Amino acid sequence: MGPQVRNWLAKFFSCLLTEHRVPRVWRQAKVIALPKPGKDISLAASYRPISLLSVCFKLLERIILRRIAPTVDAVLSPSQAGFRQGRSTSDQVCALTTFTENGFQQGLKTGAVFVDLMAAFDTVWHTGLLSKASKFLPRWAVDMVAVPAKPSVQSPWVIR
Repeated sequence: MGPQVRNWLAKFFSCLLTEHRVPRVWRQAKVIALPKPGKDISLAASYRPISLLSVCFKLLERIILRRIAPTVDAVLSPSQAGFRQGRSTSDQVCALTTFTENGFQQGLKTGAVFVDLMAAFDTVWHTGLLSKASKFLPRWAVDMVAVPAKPSVQSPWVIR
């Protein structure tokens, strides 16, 4: 995109952040079903839903993520892998395997507990999560997630 569009978007995003609001239409997703490869397309279970979000919203999220990632990475445990750049569940499996093998070599037993947190975000205590986030994230970032009815202090944060 050209410089005029970038400048307009920067001003628009800065306005949204200052006012602690996001257009409602950006928070709506279009859900489509994609057929799973090699499955019977006449069965509902043979499809997986995906959500298509606003490109502008995804761009704003990426900008915010780049701004808060260093703060978040400094707070999280090094062993936390989910939703972090450069870390994956494969790393966690490798770490567990190495730990288990080292224990085996030393004649030790290893126990493991696996917790299925499917739909964890849907059931998390949002007020508690926001309270914890407000201890280390800038106020404007927490306000963007919480989307309060009235903005708190004006954000000095401007996108350049």
